Amino acid sequence: MFLSGKYGENKMKNLFQYVVFALNLNFWIN
Repeated sequence: MFLSGKYGENKMKNLFQYVVFALNLNFWIN
């Protein structure tokens, strides 16, 4: 799953994980 070989796809997954992390962090701060 992590070894997809598509750099763009991995980049989108990292971006999605970052967005989810930021939303969770904002939720816990508030």
